[in-house]
Amino acid sequence: MAHPPTVPATATVPPRSPSVHPLPLSSAAALAGVVAVACALAVTAWTADDARIAYRAVAQLEHAGQLVWNPGERVQVFTSPLWVVILTGLHQLGGPVEVAAWVASGLATLGALALAWHATRGAGLAARAGMPLLVLASPTLVEHGISGLETPLVALLALAAWAAAEDRDRFRGTRRVLLFTALAATTRLDSLVLLAPLALLTSRRAHRVDPVRATAVAFQGLLPLLAWLLFATIWFGSPIPNTALAKLSTGIPLSWYLTQGTAYLALSARADPVLALLLLGGVGAALVRRRPIEQALALGVGLHVLYLLRVGGDFMVGRFLVAPTWICLVLLARGAAAGGPRGLAALVVVAAMGSTTALRTPYASAPCVPTAFDRSHEHGIADERAVYACGTSPWTCDGGMCFSRPAKAAPEVDAEEAGMAGWPLQARLSPMVYDTWALADPIRSRLPSRTATIGHFEREVPEGWDEVVMGDPSTIHDPRLRELAQRVQLATRGSLTSVARLEAMWSLFWEDLPFTGRLVREHHTWWAPEADGTPVCSEERAQDARAFVDDPVADWEVLGVTPACGARARLPEDVEVEALEVVVAGEATWEVQLEEGGHLRTVARFAHESGEPSHHRVPLEGASAEAVVLVAREADDETAWPRLGPVLFVGDTGAPAPTPHAVTATVD
Repeated sequence: MAHPPTVPATATVPPRSPSVHPLPLSSAAALAGVVAVACALAVTAWTADDARIAYRAVAQLEHAGQLVWNPGERVQVFTSPLWVVILTGLHQLGGPVEVAAWVASGLATLGALALAWHATRGAGLAARAGMPLLVLASPTLVEHGISGLETPLVALLALAAWAAAEDRDRFRGTRRVLLFTALAATTRLDSLVLLAPLALLTSRRAHRVDPVRATAVAFQGLLPLLAWLLFATIWFGSPIPNTALAKLSTGIPLSWYLTQGTAYLALSARADPVLALLLLGGVGAALVRRRPIEQALALGVGLHVLYLLRVGGDFMVGRFLVAPTWICLVLLARGAAAGGPRGLAALVVVAAMGSTTALRTPYASAPCVPTAFDRSHEHGIADERAVYACGTSPWTCDGGMCFSRPAKAAPEVDAEEAGMAGWPLQARLSPMVYDTWALADPIRSRLPSRTATIGHFEREVPEGWDEVVMGDPSTIHDPRLRELAQRVQLATRGSLTSVARLEAMWSLFWEDLPFTGRLVREHHTWWAPEADGTPVCSEERAQDARAFVDDPVADWEVLGVTPACGARARLPEDVEVEALEVVVAGEATWEVQLEEGGHLRTVARFAHESGEPSHHRVPLEGASAEAVVLVAREADDETAWPRLGPVLFVGDTGAPAPTPHAVTATVD
């Protein structure tokens, strides 16, 4: 007999209670790193010197509705238009502009850390956890990560471009890479040097697939930069920021800039060894791994370093190395993970070497270190935070220099340093403020500098300059300078649609583009700086000689006095010079040089000891030089002085008979 199948008893399963999943270790490490860096940024907050320039632009945009520095004069004094727009938007929410800048720069730094963490998602926890530690160990990354400047925004956009380059959709990736590159260039135009190799690599890949579509994608990505350059050309009269002219169109030889740039890199490495190790390690890792995107980024870092050499670096130690260092941080983490235990050990060594530097970071020691503001002993390069943190940190300042309160005032003209030193005056929006360094002066920024200090190139202020800046260039005696002033004021103050303004803009653009304007080429001073960039001639001695320059003698046109306490004079036109008599005194060695086609040729040298003045005759028959320069190469005696003359002329001088003329430049 068949039995029915047996049905097994159903076991009763008790209901489960909700379980709490632990936070993944990688997420916990990321959160800990973000919190640590955020705390370091909050404690370190300060306002850098140049940040005040952007703050005045923000205030003018809010109160006057125009992107200007001085009322009624369209000059691009700031170098970070996107940063100014972001600060203006955040400032609308209320509170001082400094707070808006701290929030923006802090978020940009944390965003860069988040992108760095995302870029190393396959590198392993050990390599990824080392990145926040290295950031904390680098004073440069922390201090310039919340200084009120646009520096961290450039780093954030550079890492965003890197992330976009790894998109498998070539056209979408190219569009995003070029978009972030354009935004970075709108933040700082020179960031194109850093990101150009990556942008070209991704564009080339898309172009291989479909050239027409790739061109359209490239235009879409670069649209923000193209739009800004068009606006800047129409509004300011030039796509080139005035600060670039003030710092590069100086008449100082390229060799001085290269020496200064080398000093900048060396001092930045000395002040922050972690930064130097990250740069070298990141580029080395990219070269070893041989991945095209990483190699393009490493090439961009190398080009950026060469660019810094060309422009002489900066006066803020480490500032322009922040974005390249963030890129190298990720390159190093990826390379360390790919290298296995040895690579991770190398990363640990870098972090350990940086631990000694971390002890000097502002959040691990005193909040500020008040020191005298003296750049003269370090090639004009300073630790800006050590100077300004006490007065601008929200934790230590009394509010006077920490938070700005822009207010309108009666129109006036004044000269003051752009940035921190001149802030009390610049905080008032109505005055016409023309700084000592010509950053805000579109006329003097096109003239040769009389000092050689990086970032602070001082120009002469001609007589009647108040009348000039109020719109009356006729007070200028030099016809060439008067013509330049008229063209510049037409470009910066004239009607936007004026045909005459367009002509002035066009002529100025081609003079400004090589950063060797016509007047700089004609009137540049020949420098003989010492190893630290300081001219041989002291300011007191140059002042005495400069007084003579305002009173030319006879047919000579005295062009200036060199920092080596020498005289520089233009030869009379249509006159053949037979000889030049030179009188020198004091313990010094003097050289007579002829300026020909932008170069100097030494024709005589006199070594003179103390005692009676000595007379020397220098044959100059058939000389075709534009100017004669008498310069001191070795001057141990402060009473040493030169004298040019008398000069023996041959030919028609316009006078009844050839007569000797003397030009004397006496230095006390």
